[in-house]
Amino acid sequence: MPQLKKQDQFSPLDDSISFHFFYNSFAEHTHDYYEIMLITHGEATHRINDNDFTTYPQEAWLIFPSDKHSLTVNKQCHHLDITLTPVAIKNFCNIIDHSFYASLHTTKEPIKIQLTEPSYNHIFSLIHKYQSLSLNDIAKKNGILNCIALHLIEKFYLSYTLKTKTIPKWLTDFLSQLSTEEMLSKKPQEIYNMINYSYSNFERLFKKYIGTSFLAYFNSLKINHAKELLKMTNLPIITIANNLSFSSLSHFYHFFKNETGLSPNKYRKKYLITLKNNNEVSQE
Repeated sequence: MPQLKKQDQFSPLDDSISFHFFYNSFAEHTHDYYEIMLITHGEATHRINDNDFTTYPQEAWLIFPSDKHSLTVNKQCHHLDITLTPVAIKNFCNIIDHSFYASLHTTKEPIKIQLTEPSYNHIFSLIHKYQSLSLNDIAKKNGILNCIALHLIEKFYLSYTLKTKTIPKWLTDFLSQLSTEEMLSKKPQEIYNMINYSYSNFERLFKKYIGTSFLAYFNSLKINHAKELLKMTNLPIITIANNLSFSSLSHFYHFFKNETGLSPNKYRKKYLITLKNNNEVSQE
C-alpha cells in the first residue's frame, strides 16, 4: 500500500483546494467548505449527522458544509482530508455532468465510495509527484491538485449514478449469477453465447447501466476471486489462472497487476506477512 512522506500539511496554492494528512481522532464539528476524507490506514468510527459508521482503508467520504461529523480511531488510523470551496466543487461537478452538483444535494444518506486499488494507487502517485516538485512549480502543483480532486469526484459520480439508475431485472439477475464460481470459470465468449442479445446490443446496455464494458467488469470479478484464492488456499498460481479461464499465465499476470498493482506471487506474500504480523500482535 502506498505510503505518504511524514508531511502533515500539503500547502494549498490558492483558497479553493487544500490537502491535510491526519493521524488522530477529531471532535465533532461543522465547516463552511466541502471535504473529501480518504482513509489510508487502519479503522475508525465515523460519526456523521448522529449516525455511526465503521471506516476502512481506501474508503472515501464526501462531507457537506451542512454535515456535522467526528472520527474516533479504533485501530491506528490515518486519513487524507481534501477540502474544497463550494465554487470549486461545483466547477468540478460541472466538468463531469452539469446536473451532478444539484443531484448531490437531494440525497439524505452519507455519500461514500470504496476505491479500487488502481484508483487509490493513482491518487498516491499524484501526491508523490506533487511532493517531488519544487516550491516554484506553482502551475504543475495546481494541476496535480486539480487532477486528484477531479479523479475523486468522478468516482463519486460513477457510484452515485449506479445507485440512482433503475437497472433492469434481467441485468441484476445476470450480475448476481455472474459472480458465482461456475460463471467465473468461463471464458467471455462462453458468457456471450448464453445471452439473449446480440454482442453489440448487450455491450451497449451493459455500459449504459453499469458504466463500464462487460469484459472489464468480468475480468475485475475474476481478479477479485483470484485474490481470495491466493489468500485462502495454497493453489499454485497457474492453477488459479487456468480455473479462471485466462488464456495464459502471462495474461493473468497482466490483468492481476493492472488491478492490484502487485504480481499474484507478491500479493500472496504480502497477505501472509500481514496475517503473521496481526497474529503476533493479537498474541501479545
